[in-house]
Amino acid sequence: MMAVALLAVPGAAQAALHRRHCGSIKVDASPFQVFVENGPVSCAGARAVMYALYHGHHPERCYRQNTSECHNGRPTDRANTVILVGSWQCGTGAGGGGCTRGHERISAVYIESSAEKTAQAKREDAENRATAIECENNPHLVLMQEGSPPRYTYECLSEQKLAEECGEGVCRQPMYQEYEAMTKWEERVAEACRAVGDSATQHTRGQGGVLEYECMAEEGSPDTAWVSLPYMPPEEYARWAGRGRG
Repeated sequence: MMAVALLAVPGAAQAALHRRHCGSIKVDASPFQVFVENGPVSCAGARAVMYALYHGHHPERCYRQNTSECHNGRPTDRANTVILVGSWQCGTGAGGGGCTRGHERISAVYIESSAEKTAQAKREDAENRATAIECENNPHLVLMQEGSPPRYTYECLSEQKLAEECGEGVCRQPMYQEYEAMTKWEERVAEACRAVGDSATQHTRGQGGVLEYECMAEEGSPDTAWVSLPYMPPEEYARWAGRGRG
């Protein structure tokens, strides 16, 4: 998130719909896309200001009023810093920066390469996979879905934690309730045992960091087998309760 409070003003979101692309600049060999967010600023002027912001030493001041965030008028961290580039007041943060001058606003945003986007998507997929597996193997947790398609993120939480969040004013709806999670879990364990011709018991064990479930052969046979639940994508897992009961 860009830590530029100067850009977080009323109308900024609407202005972003009408932003002008003004080419790119290089910052430490990394490309940044420059935008004119609002006002009659030329693209050449916007690029010059944003380039100067990242390639020079400029006066700084603190825009906070809280004395704990400012010390003798100086900012205590970058989030509290206003960088003065000529007549522009600027700020920088992770992934970009922005400047204002009256009603004029300009910004620069880091341009991710296709390789970086692919790597990020793989990291997110791996995190989603781990979260779904955690929920699959703990029926006392529910799966939460955040974000928008196609890039969802998932979180495993207890219903108690959700209730605590709601008590603090943030109420979120899980993809299913805890009782549904218990049903899914029981059905999936039973199905995994049926796949090897056995019936599920109540016993589990940890094997190589993976939770396994005991399956007992029918008709009193002492033979047992151990199975683990295969990964199921969160969307499919969330639909599990809709399946017919076997």
